[in-house]
Amino acid sequence: MPLYRRLPKRGFNNPFTKDYAELTLGNLEAAVAKGKIDAKKPVTEEV
Repeated sequence: MPLYRRLPKRGFNNPFTKDYAELTLGNLEAAVAKGKIDAKKPVTEEV
């Protein structure tokens, strides 16, 4: 069977994809300035 028939017409959806939260430096700086985040502690997913 030719290669063009073995390949899918479109891409695929990865069932194991990881979703990441968007974190910009501006948002991080604003949260530290408001006191929501302590600048001395590492930023984790729970924060």
